[in-house]
Amino acid sequence: MDSKGLIRIAWFGLHFGEEPPLVGDKGAGTIFFSGCNLRCVFCQNWQISQENMGKDWSQEEFKKIMMDLQKKGALNIDLVSPTIWVERIRQPISEAKKEGLVIPVVWNSNAYESKDMLKKFEGLVAVKIATSD
Repeated sequence: MDSKGLIRIAWFGLHFGEEPPLVGDKGAGTIFFSGCNLRCVFCQNWQISQENMGKDWSQEEFKKIMMDLQKKGALNIDLVSPTIWVERIRQPISEAKKEGLVIPVVWNSNAYESKDMLKKFEGLVAVKIATSD
């Protein structure tokens, strides 16, 4: 990651390649983040996850991307591999919700997350943290 507060995104748009409940007939507003905290040799998105294919966007531009996807009719905002960007995406998501983002924000990750990190996103993204205590 860079030191300028930018977010590297490989692709965003209406996407129909996810599970049917996520895409419906309108598509998910998918945002594929570049980079990944795992090094899976079998990754289907190797160029994105390990070679950092993509373009750098400001946090303000990231917020605008989410709002534009909602305007295009996306059923949700589908954040794909957002883990390494947690410190840079939380505030723009919060701001977008205050400015009218009403569709669900889906945390579509490799599921290698800490409960503490996920708790920071409660109320912002579709996360249910199961606890045994």
